[in-house]
Amino acid sequence: MAYDRMNRRPLIHLIYEKYAARCLRAGAMDFDDLLLQMFKLLYQNPDNTRQKYQRQFQYVMVDEFQDTNYLQYEILKLLSIYPGSPNNICIVGDDAQSIYSFRGATIENILQFEHDFSELKTYKLEQNYRSTQFIVEAANEVINHNARQIQKKIWTDKTEGNKIKVIKTMTETEEGKRVADTIIEQKNRHNLHNKDIAILYRTNGQSRIFEEQLRRYNIPYRVYGGLSFYSRKEIKDLIAYMRLTINDKDDEALKRIINFPRRGIGESTIEQISKLADDNDMSMWEVLTKIEFNNRSRKSIGDFVQLIHAFKAKAVKANAYEIADYIARNSGVQTLLKEDKSPEGQSRLENIVSLLDGIQEFVQDDELQIGEEGSTDRSLSAYLQTISLMTDADQKEENPDNVTLMSVHSAKGLEFRSVFVVGLEENLFPSYMALVKAIR
Repeated sequence: MAYDRMNRRPLIHLIYEKYAARCLRAGAMDFDDLLLQMFKLLYQNPDNTRQKYQRQFQYVMVDEFQDTNYLQYEILKLLSIYPGSPNNICIVGDDAQSIYSFRGATIENILQFEHDFSELKTYKLEQNYRSTQFIVEAANEVINHNARQIQKKIWTDKTEGNKIKVIKTMTETEEGKRVADTIIEQKNRHNLHNKDIAILYRTNGQSRIFEEQLRRYNIPYRVYGGLSFYSRKEIKDLIAYMRLTINDKDDEALKRIINFPRRGIGESTIEQISKLADDNDMSMWEVLTKIEFNNRSRKSIGDFVQLIHAFKAKAVKANAYEIADYIARNSGVQTLLKEDKSPEGQSRLENIVSLLDGIQEFVQDDELQIGEEGSTDRSLSAYLQTISLMTDADQKEENPDNVTLMSVHSAKGLEFRSVFVVGLEENLFPSYMALVKAIR
């Protein structure tokens, strides 16, 4: 990052102190827009603005260069490559740690750098001060398969440490049980605390199975950088549809979904429904089905009532998975998430898929028995009973000793004594998109 020599303020702040404010007043802009406008500002004004900032900054330094995107690198070159440039530019980065391509980062920047700056001097910092020998050697073996890379050999003077164990399981449920069992074993045999242990996965949707298993073993945990699985909005939305389908007196569930996805039932109408229910000692569902509303709200409310009636009819003859899948597809929740092509939208869709996978496992679990001895119940009502504790509020007391659950992207730079990397299977980790890129 480039800095003003007088006050050490980042370059992008200095350039945009007035310009960005003017852009933002003209219309909403996100970070990508600011980068694009900054590039245009420098590119289209070579004789004034660009020249001014080229000569104002004597040194330019970029940290975590492997995480830069194409536009950031073009801005960097506009500021650093010009006649008479002192070439006082320094980048710090590691091509083997480029893990944010889904955010636009490209490894091409760091691989191309030596061609754009011909007088480059490279200093390789190859000693690892954190990890033990087995970990470092395994990392080197994996990195060696990269088709294009800056050659280096990482080493450590730490002792060998524990070997990496590879465990094969047939299902994700079995994987979750094995991880929970091993955590208990490590705590008892090696005196590890919960805070010494981390479970890493590629997508946040994978946390469900491990949260369920840890709760069954009464092992406290925290989801780092996010909410626990059953506290995520999209999960609570879909479960609210299921709850209302089974119990139409569930006013809390009805309030949550009556206008989600949006169907033209405003807050004032919902408040009116709630007041009528209180005044007449009725549930909100009874108000919807027994009281006529004005023309503006009548059709929207009628469509919603008809939708829930369809879910109720399906639930009479369908198992938990069949009705849950039907609700996900016909409520509009799944469709809404599919339309969101952002990484966050795709992550929310993956959470819905994971929830449905869990319900399918519930239906197919031959060992699960509910109620009287020998009886089984695979209805949606039975499923909601089994996850009732999971959908309660998260642990309220502050407990510093928790097993940490997080994505591998969030784990960068953190340290734990014991780490489980889960879901190592084709098209998941590495993902299908990684295979597509490799083929291209």
